[in-house]
Amino acid sequence: MVLSLSSSDAGVASSVRLNCYSNPTDLANCVRGMKKIGEWLRTSALKPYKVQNLPGVEGFKYLGKPLPNNQTDNTAFERFCLESKGSHWHYHGGSLVGKVLDGSFRVKGIKALRVVDASPFSTTSASHPQGFYLMLGRFVIRTCNH
Repeated sequence: MVLSLSSSDAGVASSVRLNCYSNPTDLANCVRGMKKIGEWLRTSALKPYKVQNLPGVEGFKYLGKPLPNNQTDNTAFERFCLESKGSHWHYHGGSLVGKVLDGSFRVKGIKALRVVDASPFSTTSASHPQGFYLMLGRFVIRTCNH
C-alpha cells in the first residue's frame, strides 16, 4: 500500500493506492482461494443455507460481487479478485513505532497526536485484530498518558 498526502490541509483526504495483486503470484493465490470457496459453497452441508434467485454460486447471497459460477474460468476469477478488492480492511505498517511514532505512540514532531490503530503493527495478526487494537488503546491510556 502506498499512502501519500494530497494536501497539507487535514480536511483533504490522503491518496491511498493499495497495490493489490501487483505481484502475479498474489493474483493466482486469490484465484485459487476463491475457487476453493466456490467448491465449499457447493457442498451438501451448506445446501440448507442457500437463498433462492440470487446471483452467486447457486443461490448464495454475497456482500458485493458474486463469485463466478464457472469454476474453470480463471479469467473470470481474476476479474472477480481485481474488482472486489477494497480499502475497508485493516491497514497496518504505515505508522511504525520508532519511525513515524515515538514510544508513547505520538506522531514524531506532533506532541498532541497519537496513533492507536492497526498502523503501528508491521504484520497482520493470525486472528481477528480487534482485540489487539483494544489492548493497544488500553495500554496507551494507562501507560503513555503523560
